[in-house]
This record gives sequence, C-alpha cells and structure tokens, in this order.
Amino acid sequence: MKLEKPSDPLQIECDGNLIKRVMGNLLGNAVKFTPDNGQITISVRDHPSRYVCVAVTDTGPGIPSEYQEKIFEKFTQVEEDAKKAKVPSSGLGLTFCRHAIEAHGGVIGVDSSVGQGSTFWFKLPKKPATASAMIAS
Repeated sequence: MKLEKPSDPLQIECDGNLIKRVMGNLLGNAVKFTPDNGQITISVRDHPSRYVCVAVTDTGPGIPSEYQEKIFEKFTQVEEDAKKAKVPSSGLGLTFCRHAIEAHGGVIGVDSSVGQGSTFWFKLPKKPATASAMIAS
C-alpha cells in the first residue's frame, strides 16, 4: 500500500468516526478486488477550491461505465466482480459512503476503466480559517 499526502497538514471539519468508516469501506473494497500482486494507493491533496480530496486507487478489474453511478445505490453490485470478490458483500457500503460524505457537504465518485483498476474519491470542505489566521496571512 502506498500513501501520497501533502507536506503541510490539511484540516476538515467532520465526524471523525463517520469518515473513518468511509475510509474503511473504500479500503476494504480496494483490498477485496485488488489481485495479490496489485497495488493500492491512498492520496490526500489540497483541491484548488475549498476542498480536501481523498482518493483510494486500486489495480483491480475496474468497473464498467454503466455501473459507475449505480454502485452508490442500495444493494447494487457489479455482478461479475461480486463473483470474483475474495469476501462477499451486502451492497450497502458505497451507499453509506455517499450519504456520509454528502452529509458533510462533500461529493464522492469513482473513475474507472475495465481492466485498469478504480479510483474512488471524495472531496470534503476545508475547515474555515479563523479570523486571526485570515488577518495574519
């Protein structure tokens, strides 16, 4: 597993337990679908606007384009991938992730190509700067 992060810390206002569960779901899916010799990368970066962007990229089988929006709906799974998964799933993890991220004012999505792996990403608003920090800068 590889971690890519900025040298300066980034701050978000969030329910830490919910975001830990989101990360647990995304990482669990990456592990589930990445072959034994594959690679999983977690990246955290400062988005040019007012967001922090987190991404989990794997070298798994990828997701067909017709499923990429549907997989965030309850009980939806890519049938071919569900059969190949190392561990069975309920089809609720990504639905939870979407609701948790959106409840924080963020967005979540996936970029994927069949045979090329997947990147699940989310953006959360940065913690607002304090008045004293804005004056100092």
